[in-house]
Amino acid sequence: MLGRAAATPLRGSFWGALITLLVQSSSATTMTTIGLVSAGLLTLPQGLGLVFGANVGTTGTGWLVALIGIRVSLTAAALPMIFIGALIKLLGRGRVSGAGAALAGFGLLLFGLTTLLVLVIGQNVLDQSREPVDQRQQDQTPNNCVALGHALNTDG
Repeated sequence: MLGRAAATPLRGSFWGALITLLVQSSSATTMTTIGLVSAGLLTLPQGLGLVFGANVGTTGTGWLVALIGIRVSLTAAALPMIFIGALIKLLGRGRVSGAGAALAGFGLLLFGLTTLLVLVIGQNVLDQSREPVDQRQQDQTPNNCVALGHALNTDG
């Protein structure tokens, strides 16, 4: 399905931007695209279109944050979306069942992207409420490294 959606670079750019706007992470979109290209599920031109769209989507995310004033994260809703979608899929018939499968699939996509981000980038990507690092401590780190390097390289 993604291969058909990204059949041309223009369509791939559109879907890359849309996915990035929904997930609000071009890194997640790009990492997923690289994995799909490596697995042979997408061709390189299709992957390039999606990555280009992810970069455009990052700009759209900035505009979305500027217009709304807050950053909306769908990753917190991933597990409830999977549960509700699976429930609708099991209990529904016809188009309703298909909509439930689509909802569960989108929730799985968000959950997978979040897991991938945490594994590659670290926990800080999800923990937005942490206190900022003490600026004085951060400013002294390069000086300490320079002093240590100088002490190790001096003769006598």
